[in-house]
Amino acid sequence: MQRIICLAAAIIALPSTASAQAQGATSDDDIEVRGRRDAITTLTRSTLPIVDVPQSITVIPAETYLLQGAISVADTVRYVAGAQGAASRDTRFDPVKIRGVDPSLLRDGMHDHYAFFVNITPDPYAFSQVELLRGPASMLFGRGSIGGVVNLTSKSPQLQDRGEVQWISGSFGRGELLADVETVTGATLGTRLVVRARGAGSYAPHVPDDRLLVAPSLAWRPAAGTDIALLASYQHDRTGSISNFLPVIGTMRDNHGRAPLPRFLFLGVPGDDRYDGTARQIGAIASQRLGDAGRLALRARYTSGEVEYRTHYPDSYARPTDPYLPDGTWRRIPLDAYGSHGGIQVLAGDANLGWRLATGPVTHQLLAGADYGWHAAYRRFGLSRQVIDLYAVDRAAIRPAPRRRPQRYAESDRQLGAYAQDELRLWDRASLVVGVRHDRVSTEGAAARHDGPVTTAPGTRVDRATTLRVGASADLGGGVTPYLSYNESFEPLPGVTATGTPFVPKTGHQHEAGIKWQPDAATLVTLAAFRIAEDHRLVPDPHVPDEQVQAGTMLIHGGEIEARRTLPGDYELSVAYAVNHFTGRDATFDAAARHLASLWLTKTIAAGPGTWRLGGGVHYIGEQVSRNASWTLVTPANTLVDALSDYRIDRWRIAVNATNLFDRRSYANCLARGDCFAAAPRNVMVSLGVAL
Repeated sequence: MQRIICLAAAIIALPSTASAQAQGATSDDDIEVRGRRDAITTLTRSTLPIVDVPQSITVIPAETYLLQGAISVADTVRYVAGAQGAASRDTRFDPVKIRGVDPSLLRDGMHDHYAFFVNITPDPYAFSQVELLRGPASMLFGRGSIGGVVNLTSKSPQLQDRGEVQWISGSFGRGELLADVETVTGATLGTRLVVRARGAGSYAPHVPDDRLLVAPSLAWRPAAGTDIALLASYQHDRTGSISNFLPVIGTMRDNHGRAPLPRFLFLGVPGDDRYDGTARQIGAIASQRLGDAGRLALRARYTSGEVEYRTHYPDSYARPTDPYLPDGTWRRIPLDAYGSHGGIQVLAGDANLGWRLATGPVTHQLLAGADYGWHAAYRRFGLSRQVIDLYAVDRAAIRPAPRRRPQRYAESDRQLGAYAQDELRLWDRASLVVGVRHDRVSTEGAAARHDGPVTTAPGTRVDRATTLRVGASADLGGGVTPYLSYNESFEPLPGVTATGTPFVPKTGHQHEAGIKWQPDAATLVTLAAFRIAEDHRLVPDPHVPDEQVQAGTMLIHGGEIEARRTLPGDYELSVAYAVNHFTGRDATFDAAARHLASLWLTKTIAAGPGTWRLGGGVHYIGEQVSRNASWTLVTPANTLVDALSDYRIDRWRIAVNATNLFDRRSYANCLARGDCFAAAPRNVMVSLGVAL
């Protein structure tokens, strides 16, 4: 709390110079158009507006997802078609799925997440928007998931004087200060500082949710057509694991007539269990216009971080259908303690040259570039085990997670990719996009199970892949634009089979067809149908227990509709629905819902000298099927309600957000491997803010 108070005093003093320099700022309209254009270029390497891009895309501005009460990146996509943010929360990473699959996470168009338990979750307040590209995107960004891409666009100076400071108080002892302050010098140099300082508990007992984020940035425009931005961030989290991994038997499934276990039962050692991490980043983004036809763009980022992780969890995995010891009581269960310390370093860079060329009725937007990525991660860990009575926990007898960590997991890889794309615009009515990319990935490292031995892959493995992107769209008039596209992906896998054979990359492709309708600037409707196939998935080795082979094939086909509209009478509406069908050999889709739907609606009302914005939303996560050789589990559907009340007068704002408004007590998902996760309870936040 002392840290928050000191930061508050420092930040409130910053804008004293900002209000005196407003004359040099760029107009609001110019900034808005520039931001939208950069977002599309970053996400698709395209100059086309979203309605003409032959692929399904959604951009969520920060104002929208913060009004919806988002406190994690997973929360930002709750009202997006085809995206599933978990009904529970995980403080260690963001559980997001797109089209039933974990997506790739990018920051400013560069990969941002590599290994589990050595990363901390990004803070949504640090970004100006979150962008989703559905389906494979390896031609654009190299290695990646078949599900799609989530790209986080960092806040950067817009050469204006503005700022805001907010104080938030909420459920579970939440208290935090947020500040976002920009200043401009002349018309060429701007600075920005984003801060979040939080002291909070969580809905899991003995698990804090503290965070300090400091993200300064600088923008320089020394001449017309030249843009340079330097971005840095420091984030320190002090938290733990909210996920308590309780057995299915005793939670969603009955345990011989006993009452269900408490949904958020804590099984660790208070004050010792933790997930504490620090991340530091520094980067640069630059572009130079070359005459009227060309543009050179460069971006780079370096990241370093470390995480201390100590936790306890019951072992229901060896016998998921009957996890308790066979002593006739159905109460006693092994409790595993896991302790690790890990670190990561990442270097990423991208350079490309774009050139516009007209040949008769056809305009070509040519793009050629290369990107490079290197990352190295390690984790030292140790395991211990004891037996506890899960229905009468003797907390004093639980031993802390081991400090001795004899096992070591380490991996590193380098990726070098070269890509080229031609974006053809015919008679300013139709578009054809053709792209090709070649990647070389060299990997050194190991594959380690969370609770098992490390298997080292011999030497350095080199994987190569060539991926394609082809798409076409046509404006039929009235804002109606149908499109077709084909995209490919590849995803290298660390580790080896039981015989020592290195895993080959997973490969996938998608066919997509859709229609976009944008009759005016206030409306965008997207209807899409798709089919995704992926080969070389890991499946259990039928001959060697606890080992894997590559024999899996996954097929996903489905459809989505998303509509965003500003209605007469100051209403804003967002509607989304998606259906996914999963088939294929050993098609395991844990926590992937077949049906997803959402609706978000707000109404702005004049109220004396100020304005009210009232609204709320409903998001539905359908049944989730999880199966293995032992059984098939179905997690019932969830329907959760959120609400918003926002009042603004002059420079002041007071808002109340509530997620899971009716405190629905349900399970977010239960997995056939043996554990269940409760949905997050109601969370209420009250914020008081002032514009500077």
